[in-house]
Amino acid sequence: MGRLLPGLFAAATFGGATPAAKVLLDGVAPLWAAGWLYLASGAALSALLAVRPPGAGRRVRRSDLPWLLASIAVGGVAAPVAFFLGLATGSASDVSLLLGVELPLTVGIAVLLFGERLDPWRVLGAALVTAGGGLVAWRSGGASSDLLGGGLASALL
Repeated sequence: MGRLLPGLFAAATFGGATPAAKVLLDGVAPLWAAGWLYLASGAALSALLAVRPPGAGRRVRRSDLPWLLASIAVGGVAAPVAFFLGLATGSASDVSLLLGVELPLTVGIAVLLFGERLDPWRVLGAALVTAGGGLVAWRSGGASSDLLGGGLASALL
């Protein structure tokens, strides 16, 4: 039960975040909404760090800087903006479900760029998530400009 409750809490907050963001930030420009998201995230992490300081970790080497900067640019800037662009143009349910497509895309990057090997269960899991993303696109009437411009952009970043 020790790992079950945090996992259920994470799943519930992840699943509820997109519809909540759609309602709470309706009418707010995507760039501003992304900024508010990171402001809230920074405040929450600051509170957590005040309660529980981090342990000793690995130092960032100079050779890590290009990957770190690319991660910040894509994951910290482009992805939140694309997410809120998706919410502005698509339904919260479509955008939320398309966020699951991030998994097989990340798996693809790990396999193609980093040489990761997958067992059959992981391949099956990625295939099922991909099929779910395809069902969302099909249910939405195919590859419409709203879906590609919004929800799918959220998933790709």
